[in-house]
Amino acid sequence: MGLFDHVRSAREQVSNIQDTSALVASIEQCERILQADPKHLPTLLELGRLYQEHGQTQKACDVFCRAGEIAVERNDTEQALVSYRKAERLAAGDLRVELWHKLFYLSYKLRRMEEAFERAKQIVETLVERGNTKRAANFVSAMPDLGAKDAEYRQILEAMAGVVPRQTGATGTAVGTWRRATSGQRSADEYFPGQTILIVDDEPELLEILESSLRTLGARIITAANGHIACEKVKKYAPSLIISDLAMPGMDGSQFFEWVKSQPEHARVPFICLSSIGSEAERVAAFEMGVEDYWTKPFHPTEIRYRVKHLLRRLRRPVDFQGKLSQVNLAEIIQILESGRRTGLLTIESGAEQAYLYFRDGFILNAECGNLAGERAVFHLVGWTSGDFAFCTMPMMREKVIQLSPQQLLMEAFRRFDEAERVLSSLPNQHEVFVCRPGFEKAPEVAEQLAQGGEFVANLETIRQLFDGTRTLEACCQVLRDDLETLLLVRELIDRKLLVPRSG
Repeated sequence: MGLFDHVRSAREQVSNIQDTSALVASIEQCERILQADPKHLPTLLELGRLYQEHGQTQKACDVFCRAGEIAVERNDTEQALVSYRKAERLAAGDLRVELWHKLFYLSYKLRRMEEAFERAKQIVETLVERGNTKRAANFVSAMPDLGAKDAEYRQILEAMAGVVPRQTGATGTAVGTWRRATSGQRSADEYFPGQTILIVDDEPELLEILESSLRTLGARIITAANGHIACEKVKKYAPSLIISDLAMPGMDGSQFFEWVKSQPEHARVPFICLSSIGSEAERVAAFEMGVEDYWTKPFHPTEIRYRVKHLLRRLRRPVDFQGKLSQVNLAEIIQILESGRRTGLLTIESGAEQAYLYFRDGFILNAECGNLAGERAVFHLVGWTSGDFAFCTMPMMREKVIQLSPQQLLMEAFRRFDEAERVLSSLPNQHEVFVCRPGFEKAPEVAEQLAQGGEFVANLETIRQLFDGTRTLEACCQVLRDDLETLLLVRELIDRKLLVPRSG
């Protein structure tokens, strides 16, 4: 390390000490104010933020819970909802389930039935996972009426909470079938985080069928429409299993297979051939070349899923640790990986969404979730409070896209989450349908003014598509919850009367 590096390092250390001292002083000031007035809500919320920034997660969670209780006492339901949401992100275990109950009833009180239903699903799913099906069933039976979709919601929740009877005869009686009713809960043996499947076919319908049938296995699914695109996908994603059609224009399946085998780092990847040619000679030729398996079209998606599942069991990487987001929150997971200087892949699944975080020496190189990547993907994940996660140790040669440290990234994600909550709670007439007024052509100027100096840019085209006269303001903003810049632009356009209630 040269003299310049030593000087810069010393300056950074001094700066960090000064920042920490200022943070501690701000915390002490808030604590003094609260000693005189324990129910001063703005100070409580600021103290929670400061504790969070100082890394005192449990204290921050306790303070946000206290702020929620005070807001409930004052009948300020919106503020209570915001405070408990802040606590929810930091809580784990039984406290998180308790907070879900509070958020369920607050959403119900505000007549946000869809939001209340999502909270109910989190509660029931977690109780069932813990084996407390009776408590889950009791919660559903005691649940208040959730409006127009109550019957539909209740049916889904009752199915989640119920126990499916097994289709067996009396003891020792043969039933003569392999078919059995199952509980519907996925075994850990059927979940494959860290695995990547590449599907190659020039028929979009077939790609969609295979992708949807395999996605529940927890593996990442990558698709390509031809052999040339598939080659690029192999270089980028390093799949652990390839399923490829044989007859494709440009580069067919056999040529793609030969290319894969010519790449030293991918030559051992199992390769499955899909083909409408079912002759014995064709199959034998494929096996002699080294193809793992040969599946003849047409086939049943369920059967394909089970075949792939058995292959993935053989390929499974050892999982270092895994669990539920309802018991260990995202911040805790990232802190564990950072402190252990771990290198590998963190896979998170929540509902139909999957996310991937790539770590090297405890730092997050990149993150991906659907169409989101980098920091934006992490910002999206902060809102996930239920689902499965698993971390697999593996070499990680990916380019570093995220420059922030894990703690800096989490703090920015929490800040943006809190800011989005403030914007959402400040918007007027959320149950009305808003539309773009005739003067909306001025919107790009407004967007440009807001974007000055910002790292991310609001998506004006998304606003045009959402505010088409078919959705309420609340529904539009729920879609934009993870896009703070676009939410801020929506608020500004409403203030400038460029987005207006349709009734007006």
